[in-house]
Amino acid sequence: MSNWEGDKKPVYRLEYTRSSRSRCTGPRPWKGTNIEKGGLRFGSFAGNMAFPWEWRHWGCVTPHILNNLKKSFSQAEELDGFDELSEEDQERVKKAWEEGHVAPEDIPESAKKGVFKLGYALSRRSKCQVCNEYISKGLFRLGIEVDFRGDISLYWQHWGCAEDRVVEALKASYDEPAKIDDFDNLKEGEKEKVQRAWEEGKIPDDDKGPGEVAETGKEAAGDSGSFGGMGVTQPVPPTGLFTTNSSMSALSAPETNN
Repeated sequence: MSNWEGDKKPVYRLEYTRSSRSRCTGPRPWKGTNIEKGGLRFGSFAGNMAFPWEWRHWGCVTPHILNNLKKSFSQAEELDGFDELSEEDQERVKKAWEEGHVAPEDIPESAKKGVFKLGYALSRRSKCQVCNEYISKGLFRLGIEVDFRGDISLYWQHWGCAEDRVVEALKASYDEPAKIDDFDNLKEGEKEKVQRAWEEGKIPDDDKGPGEVAETGKEAAGDSGSFGGMGVTQPVPPTGLFTTNSSMSALSAPETNN
């Protein structure tokens, strides 16, 4: 259904990437990564004259997006571009439509890996980019490295707020939990939490939420966006850049129309 009827333009579209310059606007930690040429991508019409479409890997389509699609379409076949896909990809889309989420194996390798850091909040200045609450001093948290206009910083969240996709990215980025940055500096309780999530592929229900404050004995310093122990503090991008509806990429200006 790629033909537009009169002035009625599609709000969503499925297609294959025509170059390797398109960047994913999906959720962290995949936002800003390249969508390889020929890869299946999903687009939302943004209406921006320079970049009218916001694209993401098909594997970065969230259950929330699928739920919204079902409110506008009765079946996956009605999506613009669906009939231009290969039979195999049509089946992938229909399966995700029925199950309410894309298959984990559909997340491309180029979008899985990241750089992460484990630790305890040194103050109450950092904010969880998932629940949007401040992370109290001493709470166990997870940092995801991002490049914001050339400045390396960390995107923080409560460990218990980490989504399944983030846990999958952790496992794709490291051979074992012990190799995650600062894992060795954690207390046994937090090490066990990481191990449980590693084994289950998600944060167990009992470990979800902000958690309890741990007495670390460390003074607050350079907490907002720093790498602990490196003595370097980088500016943290505005909170809005981490929302899945943001039209901006924290890694670079997305070339969303390629």
